[in-house]
Amino acid sequence: MKRSREGGGHGHPDKLTALERSTIAAMHPLIFVPSLLWPAPVLRDLAPDLDLPALARLLGRGESQSHCHGVHDWLASRFGLGAPLPIAPLRLIGDSGDSGEAGEAHWLCLDPVPVEVQRRSVVLADPNALRLTAEEDAALRTALAPVLLPFGTLCAPQPGRWTLRCDALPPAAAHALPAAIGDALPVPFPAAQAAPAWRAALMDAQMLLAAHPVSLRRRKEGRPTPACLWPWGPGTLTGPLQRPWPTLASDDALLRGLALASGATPLPTPPRYTPEASADFIHLPHAAAAGRDALAWSEALRMLENDWLRPLLAALERGQIAGLTVLAGGRSTCRSWTLTRRTRWRLWRRPASLLALAEEAV
Repeated sequence: MKRSREGGGHGHPDKLTALERSTIAAMHPLIFVPSLLWPAPVLRDLAPDLDLPALARLLGRGESQSHCHGVHDWLASRFGLGAPLPIAPLRLIGDSGDSGEAGEAHWLCLDPVPVEVQRRSVVLADPNALRLTAEEDAALRTALAPVLLPFGTLCAPQPGRWTLRCDALPPAAAHALPAAIGDALPVPFPAAQAAPAWRAALMDAQMLLAAHPVSLRRRKEGRPTPACLWPWGPGTLTGPLQRPWPTLASDDALLRGLALASGATPLPTPPRYTPEASADFIHLPHAAAAGRDALAWSEALRMLENDWLRPLLAALERGQIAGLTVLAGGRSTCRSWTLTRRTRWRLWRRPASLLALAEEAV
């Protein structure tokens, strides 16, 4: 819910005005939990160890809807954009805080990414593990700028999140970075679309990154090093966006960019649900499970249960909200579950197993 300008938020629930109480009671927050859907064989091993009654109630009594496309395509449809979602310009807006930053130029995410050598393969690792300093980031971009100059100009409002302003429409990327993390090193561009010049530039960038003093120093210190550049999320913003939610709480640059570009109010993600510090759309980044980390995923589910679903279901019982929806994302599909004041009385529906969170085969 949008915070008041004078106080930076609502006061204690007992001190809310009648208007604020009625506004809260009409709210139907959507909780966005990326990477929550896992393959059924993995869930069969994890589910017996997790006691999550609030989540089981939502999965059992809520109205379930499957979305055949991934989260990015779902977001594109909600904001009135065509698929694929133009991630690069939207993320740039979210990082810069300026809704006019992207203009109508062509943009491409070109992030430095580490790799992890496993027993039988080399896989993409989480780029957040790099934690590049501003000085390291600037030094690497300066070294790579001549290699990328034939294609455009590189910028980075935030260290480690690089965006290329392209002179021409770039090739479509084969894999979005979040979906590629943890997989054997895939090909960045579909073979039919990857121009030789792009392939050569990415190879040159890989060699420069490996030999750069920043990488050598980090390797000596035992820190992750940028091993390659990953192109993804190309696109152009050519018109106004729809505004599906008045307020959007997220610390993610892409979602902040969607909020700013659509005229919604961007808010930080609160640590837990409270009636006085909520929003229409709430993104829970800690629930992302990059790399299929079962321990992190299990802990994220417990946080979802204790910090969000339990207090939200209690608010629904008290009539403080009209309903709630949980949107769970997977690598190529997403599903949602909606519980309202009416559907919460479906006592004949038993709580559902966590296997409801199994990602559908596509």
